[in-house]
Amino acid sequence: MGYSKPTLNGHKVHYQGRRFWVFEVTPEFPFHGAEKIDKIVVFDGVYNADICWCHINEKGEYEGVVPYGQHGLGVSGKTVREFIADVAKTMKWCERH
Repeated sequence: MGYSKPTLNGHKVHYQGRRFWVFEVTPEFPFHGAEKIDKIVVFDGVYNADICWCHINEKGEYEGVVPYGQHGLGVSGKTVREFIADVAKTMKWCERH
């Protein structure tokens, strides 16, 4: 299965994997309106879409939300790799339910 890649133009990338990409968004570097939601986007190459919006808190940790129906599921990690592991686990749960 091939994975889609986000179309970026100067965005600061925090993580680039086969399935997931994590990058910053701003008014200067927008991504499908995600810059109006939060500062960092998680892009899922399976769905060819942004599936999580997050920020880095005052402790330097990643905090975000994966939408699920009318709700949001919180995800977090001390590092970007821990954060992506939590996002992947949450996406797997969403796909099963």
